[in-house]
Amino acid sequence: MFESKRKKRRNTKAHKLAFERFEPRHLLSADGIVASYGSDFGSDGWSYSYNAGDQELQSSDGNLTALTNVDGTYNVADVDASTRFLFLNSIGGHPGAAQNAAAGRTVDRYAVVTWQVPESGYYEIADSRLEVPNGTSDGVDFRVYVNNDAPVTTGIASPSRISYFDSRLGFLRKGDSVRVAYGANGSDSFDYFTTDFNFVHNNQLLQSVSSLGDAFAPESSNVSLADASDWRLLWNAPDNWQPVGASPSRAELGTGGIDQPENFRPLLQVAGSQVWTADGNLQPNGNPDSYLRLSGAPVIHPDLPDTPLFSGHPGAGYGTSTVLEDRFAIAEFTASQSGYYAINNS
Repeated sequence: MFESKRKKRRNTKAHKLAFERFEPRHLLSADGIVASYGSDFGSDGWSYSYNAGDQELQSSDGNLTALTNVDGTYNVADVDASTRFLFLNSIGGHPGAAQNAAAGRTVDRYAVVTWQVPESGYYEIADSRLEVPNGTSDGVDFRVYVNNDAPVTTGIASPSRISYFDSRLGFLRKGDSVRVAYGANGSDSFDYFTTDFNFVHNNQLLQSVSSLGDAFAPESSNVSLADASDWRLLWNAPDNWQPVGASPSRAELGTGGIDQPENFRPLLQVAGSQVWTADGNLQPNGNPDSYLRLSGAPVIHPDLPDTPLFSGHPGAGYGTSTVLEDRFAIAEFTASQSGYYAINNS
């Protein structure tokens, strides 16, 4: 059976399209965009820097030196041979020089964009693009990392084509720093690049399931929370501990470490109060649980007037002893269903 040229041509096109490399659109989102490199350039929460001296890019926060804003373009204040081309502006920039032992350069010099997370939650970089228009370039090295953790995304942007660095950043805390760094790939010649990207806050991934306040549900005196809710108030008791009686021996004080959950015991509510202790008594008894407690009475901090806080006190601590175990007050939450969880607003 013969196929028409038109049908054969159509099949060929479909075959070619099946092997095209598309941008990972599953990460893109028009909702939840909280910051954009291009439109927010120079705004609060953004900073622009480079790794100065002999420090590697991620050796410490202190090795990043701020670029100087001159009419909307951020440049190196004290230019040398390794930074003569380095700059950032609202549409792109240029990295510094790559390491070159013969020239006395021991590290790659990166142009670094930093964005500070304004609110805890799940974040992504979306709608990203990076293009090196000059075909003479050997490409631009790029990497995305949070604080000084290992890079989330790395790659080389080849010249005369568009590269992407959409990244799932996961759960970030308020004040975390997300950095996008651009460096030379062996040579910094003709490495001018254009770039843009958005930060997306995935609010739909956050659903509050419980708070520490739920652990302090009203209970009658000396009733543990073992079966009251998803929470349990506990402490790591030594072997043979009893609420009333002689203090445990020194040998027993070396048992029941925080890494031994089989030794965890429930705290008991003190009659007529919102305080839970090891024996349901507020009076210190000289035992390892002396002063150990958790309190459900809200505490208002002047800096957080709308956020009730809760208080407590650990039990005995033994400093640098490698024999005796410190005693912890423990709030334990049991997940009622599988999924990704995070502690927020801590």
